[in-house]
Amino acid sequence: MTGFDLIVAAALSAAIQTGAGAPTKAAPAVEPPQPAAPAPVSPPPRMPAINALFKINYELVDEIIATVQKDAITRSDLDRQAGVTVVKTYGLQGLATLADPKVVGWIKDLLINQVLILQEIRKQPGESQRTSDEEAREEVKKFAARFPDAAAYQQFLTAADMSEDALKEILVRDMRVDRFIKTRIQHAVPVPDDKVREYFDENAAQFPGKKFEDVAGQLKAMLTEKEFLEKFIKDLRNKYDVVDHLEKK
Repeated sequence: MTGFDLIVAAALSAAIQTGAGAPTKAAPAVEPPQPAAPAPVSPPPRMPAINALFKINYELVDEIIATVQKDAITRSDLDRQAGVTVVKTYGLQGLATLADPKVVGWIKDLLINQVLILQEIRKQPGESQRTSDEEAREEVKKFAARFPDAAAYQQFLTAADMSEDALKEILVRDMRVDRFIKTRIQHAVPVPDDKVREYFDENAAQFPGKKFEDVAGQLKAMLTEKEFLEKFIKDLRNKYDVVDHLEKK
């Protein structure tokens, strides 16, 4: 799991467990706790719970929920990203978390942030680090392995109204954004040691049986990345025209 993925996992856990309205404000743990055991979503043979959780709108005209510059983000974009994100993070049982509007709202912000970062990637082709077909196929293979069998995987795609090519596009976007962030994070200023110690002391319950020295390095890297991402995204939101239609409702 990459640093960015770990932040995703920690933020989702915060949204699920604490009901925080803005999960990005909660610093992630080195090993983020799993959500409180959502019931497995696997009623055979059609898994209707998946369809209910996605709440897909099959109207001919898809609702635009946000725009970043001239890029539109639709309701189906959000549904698909939400499903992919929680399955990548928690497996099939993670779909149960989509019943929580706070989780879906946070994933909406994640999707907007990804589209923002793609604006920067397009301007700097040298940093785009495009993925190969082989890498893309491997990502799809790893994602499919999160399901108990091929039938459950296909039911997920059907419920999300998503082809495997569309899934591949989402996974490749995740990879491109993650690689871009890794390139940028190399130049980030590390957080001071006293800040790392303060975080550990305030969240000692998250590290049972661990001493500060056991996790200090990981925590420092995590907090540095989190601080960098928060500032980077804030700067991008000031730089580009972002309209969140759901936030206005």
